[in-house]
Amino acid sequence: MNLDKEDFWLKLGNCTEIIEMASTPARLYILIAHVQLALRHPDNNGASAEIAREIVLNMTEAVCHHVPEARETIEQGWNPAYDVDQAYFDAEF
Repeated sequence: MNLDKEDFWLKLGNCTEIIEMASTPARLYILIAHVQLALRHPDNNGASAEIAREIVLNMTEAVCHHVPEARETIEQGWNPAYDVDQAYFDAEF
């Protein structure tokens, strides 16, 4: 089936099927960090960014259910003050 772009977006946007996925807390933690970085871009502020933020908050709760100690560093991921530069990374690792 070959949908045109408009039909594709309508079909995707109107689909309400639940897709379940499985992961480990460590893998979700990594995904959270990457999405946080993308969401901190100043031009990433539309409706899809809000949906991504909600998904990250849900993933955070899932990770912290199993590893409560992860919450502090996940929260730090929203704050650029906790970013490290290459020199720091090189010194540490």
